[in-house]
Amino acid sequence: MLHVAADPSPRAGGARIQSRNTDLLLNVMAAAQQHRVRRVVFASSNFVVAGHRFGRGALTTTMEPAPINPYGASKLFGERVGKMFAEHYGVSFIAFRIGVCQRANDNLQGPWIPFGRSAQAMWVSDRDLCRAFEHAIDDERISFGVYNLVSRNPGMR
Repeated sequence: MLHVAADPSPRAGGARIQSRNTDLLLNVMAAAQQHRVRRVVFASSNFVVAGHRFGRGALTTTMEPAPINPYGASKLFGERVGKMFAEHYGVSFIAFRIGVCQRANDNLQGPWIPFGRSAQAMWVSDRDLCRAFEHAIDDERISFGVYNLVSRNPGMR
């Protein structure tokens, strides 16, 4: 099951994030467990570690989370819920901390990407996004994982 539904706005308020991101995810995970879904692939976000965006070094999935808004916090919550469902209910869960993927400009990389250079370095192409989702659905070896998902960009961390 591919779960990409949510409010994607980093500016969304808490009430909207709760209903569209956290409550929705809990319903999806409960349904997946009840219907014996083999795997949930979850669209998380680089906003889980956005507080590190001006630092140095690699942004890894093992570093201390640092969400800067309710959206990022909801994605971190989603990763934690997925881990709990994988460990306690056997629902395999893969989360992708997706970089910048936008509807504008045909999702092409360029200076129009919002949030400056750090976001431009986090851009992910449509091709790379789709390939990652396909591999996550097909790979049966993983019971739980959180992965950064960006294309090979100049200055990427």
